[in-house]
Amino acid sequence: MAKSLVDLAFDYVVSKGTECDFEEIWAYVCEQRGIDVNNVAKKAQFYSTLFIDGRLFLNDEKLWNLKSFQTIADKEKKS
Repeated sequence: MAKSLVDLAFDYVVSKGTECDFEEIWAYVCEQRGIDVNNVAKKAQFYSTLFIDGRLFLNDEKLWNLKSFQTIADKEKKS
């Protein structure tokens, strides 16, 4: 079974070992799946799904990182 776009995003951030810009992640998953990077509807759906999934988080610098790398300070800001 093919990986979901979010699974691909998660694997990409893991492989990079650092926080990533959404556009970088989007370009990667589009390349892997043959999706047009200009597909606004698919892009919006993917962005929403990243939030819902919970394995990645968006930090104050607007970069995505692994939830397991989230600092206590980041968590306190969210509450």
